[in-house]
Amino acid sequence: TGRLKENIVLSTGKKIAPDDIESKYSALSGVKEFVICGVPAQDSDYDEIHAFVVPEKANTDGFDSIKKQIVDLGAQLVQNMRISKTHFVDEIPRTSLQKPKRYLLKQQAIKEGTGSDNQIPAVKTDDTVSRVTDIIAKIANADISDINSETRIFSDLAIDSLSAINLALELEDVFKVNIEKYYNEDMTVNDIVLALHGKGIQKSSIGQDSLDYPQDKSSVDYNTYRFFKNLAKFCYKIKFINTENVPEHRGFIICANHVSKIDYLFISAALSRKQYMHLCCMAKKELFRNDMFSRRLIKSTGMVPVDRGGINKKSMDNLKKRLNDNWGVVIHPEGTRSEDGIFKEIKSGASTLAVSTGVPVIPAYIDGAYEIFPKGHKMMRFFDWKHFRRFPLTVTFGNPISSNGVSIENLTEKIQNAILELQGAEKEAVTK
Repeated sequence: TGRLKENIVLSTGKKIAPDDIESKYSALSGVKEFVICGVPAQDSDYDEIHAFVVPEKANTDGFDSIKKQIVDLGAQLVQNMRISKTHFVDEIPRTSLQKPKRYLLKQQAIKEGTGSDNQIPAVKTDDTVSRVTDIIAKIANADISDINSETRIFSDLAIDSLSAINLALELEDVFKVNIEKYYNEDMTVNDIVLALHGKGIQKSSIGQDSLDYPQDKSSVDYNTYRFFKNLAKFCYKIKFINTENVPEHRGFIICANHVSKIDYLFISAALSRKQYMHLCCMAKKELFRNDMFSRRLIKSTGMVPVDRGGINKKSMDNLKKRLNDNWGVVIHPEGTRSEDGIFKEIKSGASTLAVSTGVPVIPAYIDGAYEIFPKGHKMMRFFDWKHFRRFPLTVTFGNPISSNGVSIENLTEKIQNAILELQGAEKEAVTK
């Protein structure tokens, strides 16, 4: 009962245990004690994630170093697991069994009035810098005290390409100005303020690839892809359910769970040649190498680079154009492959892209891919020798979810629930 009461209610409505978040920050140095606690956000029905830290050395330099480590580690996690506020304390109150008294820490945070650092104030002020900073802190799930006018929002706060779209939408909603055309990797809070006042300078993203992604596909790309698709169908017992839910004549976003390196192959194998030729996927920028195999893979799968620590505005603009030109895109909203095959909390990037383009979202669930190519394995499995059979694999597509007239948060929740429903239906079918 005590553990349930300590659970943190995220902005998506899902719950997470504090010790699950604490484990993600176990690599912190210079820390004697580290405890996570959920603190109610002001005028909202969810919690913010606060960290209570007892440093090994009580000095300001040590505090700054710890906070930087927390920000750096948080940049590698999904935004819902990033710490909103860090409190430095002399000691952690504990029970006789040495369990942290989180309710006392929560009371302390509320008493200090720090439970809503990342929330946009209900009563707006005329201070544009303050309002912009509030919005940036919310999108980056960052401590507002770590943001100043010279903070580089993409490189310092690790706002990725999809979150950058979300930021533009939030700013446009408040200030009625779209600043995406001013985006660049070194953009600061002050640059955003200038852009909102019509004084921004349009600059291209530094170090940005000159190619447009996704690239157009050719018959050679299809023939290469078809070879691997047929190989997969030969090696594995693949079943596709509700493929008619994927549109033929309009743009769409497929949101699926992510359990293997070849999930794109399993999903696209369910589609027609016409759909494949106009299908792309989001991929981490580290996959964009210059060797022959990588170039062929990038083109045949329609990869679009996502920089988790920056922005590629050119690719994002081109992707939105493709969606408006009736392309489809595959996104794994969890952000990374599951380590145990279990579907996890999703990020809002796919919802942001859907809302900004108006295309529907097709939820999908892949069952069986984890057994074929689990995370940590260098080679996929081609045959189930234990049961002496081909590995079974099922790809189920759910009903399209409209992105019109809904908020990003609401759409994210709908996608999460839809994939969970597909997962439950698949498990029930297997049981029967």
